[in-house]
Amino acid sequence: MKQRLLISINKCYADEFDVEAFWVTTVENFEVWKEKLSKSVISEDKEIYFGTNECISFDSYDDIIDSLRIKEISKSEAKTIIKLIGRTYGLIDLSALPENYEEINNESN
Repeated sequence: MKQRLLISINKCYADEFDVEAFWVTTVENFEVWKEKLSKSVISEDKEIYFGTNECISFDSYDDIIDSLRIKEISKSEAKTIIKLIGRTYGLIDLSALPENYEEINNESN
C-alpha cells in the first residue's frame, strides 16, 4: 500500500510575503522528488517567481527540506483534498521545484 503524504511549506520571504503551498503525494514520489532536487543548483540568487515580480529563493537543498512540513495522511484524506482543492495548491508548486531549478539553471548557462 502506498503511503500518502501532505507536504506543506509556510515560509516568510523578505518580511513581505508568507509563501504557503502544499502538495499531496506518495512516499515513493517524494523520494524521487528529493533525489532530483538534490542534483539542482540552488542558491539565494536562483529565484522562484509566483507573481509579476514576487519571488522566493532558498539558500540550499537543505533550506528547502528544512522548510517543509511532512504529514502522513490516509488514502481517503488524500482523495478528498485532491477532489476539493487539487494535488498542489499555493503560491509555488512544490511538486515542480526540481524542474523550476533545472529551467533557471539552463537559462543562466
